[in-house]
Order: sequence, then C-alpha cells, then structure tokens
Amino acid sequence: MNVHPSIATHPNVSQWLEFTVDERIIVHTGKVDIGQRISTALAIIAAEELGVNYNRIDVKRTQTGLDPDEGFTAGSMSMQHSGNAVRLASATARRYLIDLAAEQFGHDSRTLVVDDGIVQSRITGAQVSYWSLLTDKT
Repeated sequence: MNVHPSIATHPNVSQWLEFTVDERIIVHTGKVDIGQRISTALAIIAAEELGVNYNRIDVKRTQTGLDPDEGFTAGSMSMQHSGNAVRLASATARRYLIDLAAEQFGHDSRTLVVDDGIVQSRITGAQVSYWSLLTDKT
C-alpha cells in the first residue's frame, strides 16, 4: 500500500482536524481555494467521514507555516492530495472517537451509531458527543 504524500509529511490527525469547544470542526488544508470550491468539497468529505452535519464544518484559510504544506494549488491535484488526506484523517478520527465511546460505555464499538457527532449505544441508548470525548485529549 502506498503512503499518501500529504499524510506522509503530516501524519497527525490534529494537523488536519480541530474539534472546537463550540462543537464545530475546523479542517486544515494545504490547498488554497482559488475559485474551484475546494473548501466546499473538503467540508463535505470531512462531514461524511465523521458522521456530522455539513454545517458544523469550517475549512480554515491556509496559513503558511501553520497548516499542512501540500505544495502548489494547481494542476487539478487538490482533491487527490487534500481531499484524500482529509478523508483519511476524518476516518481515523471517527474510528478513534467511536473506540473511546465504546470504552466509556463498556460496549463493543460495533454496537454504536453516530449521528451528527453524537455516538449512541444501540444497547442502552447512552450517548456522548465527539467533543465530550475529546475534553482532555487531542
């Protein structure tokens, strides 16, 4: 399996996603939206992978030195680079958060469902938000 170039240079989920105290998610990217609406596409990818409403996602304007360095925004590579990186980071975050909830509930992760960032047990109905799960974690 090939390592994704953007993930290889920026392997931490926290380099791509930020869960805020006001229950929003900020997507960090190394691509600049220059009219191609990459920010909309990245927000949709993150929302679908994480199981949250699209309206909770903000795509941060890229800042050199702070956000992932993905090279140039040219040549129709934004989705291949940033889109795949955000998808992988979001899927990893979702798996981690579901595992945290499973541990908290004492249930197998396969018994849990996610709706708009709320993880719920199909066994007991207990629920916890992604943001509550991350209170003392990155």
